[in-house]
Amino acid sequence: MMLLREMEKNTGELMGRTRSFVQLVWQTCRDDAAPLLKNGCRSFTKMFFGLTANKTKDVNVPFTMAHSFCGTSTMASAHYIQMLKSKKLEGFDWGPKENIRRYGSEKPPEHQLQNITLPIASFVGRNDRYVSIEATQLLSRKSSRNLGVFVMPPEDWDLFDYVANTQAPRLIYDRILGIMAGL
Repeated sequence: MMLLREMEKNTGELMGRTRSFVQLVWQTCRDDAAPLLKNGCRSFTKMFFGLTANKTKDVNVPFTMAHSFCGTSTMASAHYIQMLKSKKLEGFDWGPKENIRRYGSEKPPEHQLQNITLPIASFVGRNDRYVSIEATQLLSRKSSRNLGVFVMPPEDWDLFDYVANTQAPRLIYDRILGIMAGL
């Protein structure tokens, strides 16, 4: 009950990080949790984030899970889903009336990637359940300052590996820093 009351305070956040939420995740995901709870946590982390025991060796899974959604707004999530459905990189769809007020048209405008002047390097995993290699390549081709699409080497690389995979520093962080140093 306390978790629900605390979550009401964070209505604009997807699974806002409340004290009760952190405690719930800690009790569910820690190594000495009851087998049913621990298995539930492992299933959740595998289904949504692609995290498996071999990828998270030496990673504090309860800590990582308790902070995974922090700061993710429900509006950003809705916008992401909207763009998946429309297959367009576009502004938020407020509905025809509000779109006219905000954008001057009933539909949200597509973002003009060719107008972005900052260099963009795109990284994607072969097993990413949220972004495909094809979509990343398509967006990259539209960018005027494309530094390339870098496909992560492990076959099972997924979105959450950028944060939780113990091999991330060697596989990607050093590469990102190298690209930035060369700009």
